[in-house]
Amino acid sequence: MAAPPILRRESPLINHRLTALSSIPELSGAHPALKARGVRVDCPASEIDKGKAMSEEMIRLGRERRFLVLLGIICLALIGGALYMQVVLGEAPCPLCILQRYALLLIAIFAFIGAAMRTRGSITLFETLVVISGLFGVAVAGHHVYTQFYPAVSCGVDVLQPIVDGLPLAKVFPLGFQVDGFCSTPYPPILGLSLAQWALVAFVLVVVLVPVLTRRNRKRLN
Repeated sequence: MAAPPILRRESPLINHRLTALSSIPELSGAHPALKARGVRVDCPASEIDKGKAMSEEMIRLGRERRFLVLLGIICLALIGGALYMQVVLGEAPCPLCILQRYALLLIAIFAFIGAAMRTRGSITLFETLVVISGLFGVAVAGHHVYTQFYPAVSCGVDVLQPIVDGLPLAKVFPLGFQVDGFCSTPYPPILGLSLAQWALVAFVLVVVLVPVLTRRNRKRLN
């Protein structure tokens, strides 16, 4: 049975249009209307790989943010432990003790701010500030430990006390940030180490673990 004349006349035009459509490249993912109508849309492999990389980066940065939150909580807990020993056990804080509390507080603040960031660069910035605060804590705690081993060496109480007491937190929260003791005063050790030695261990761990864990976490992203 022969095709109607109208279809015979339209056949070359239809074939021409089908040929033109077949030459169009694969549709990208920028056609949500087609997806809504159930039309199959093929995405290039490069777009899929890019999406996977972005998802992997978000997962790894989320892991870093959780680590920073944990670090901030630990630092605040250490300050709370120092306050407990001061108020309950009667261990008066010296100038170096107060400076170590400032270092812990700075680490906690930078860690919490870094955990609130969303980009890799901003998180790296506050992790760097955390490490710098940890280095300050290492210097202060190391000098405190040296002073305890050599009590004849002054910790600079005459020089440091007015400086430390003149800081804003000493007036806002004098119980926690005002000098009330001497650096060479011996107190009972905790598990064989003095409070200054434990503080030195904590600061060293911060300085070492933050960059190491960050590097390991981002190793596959680079």
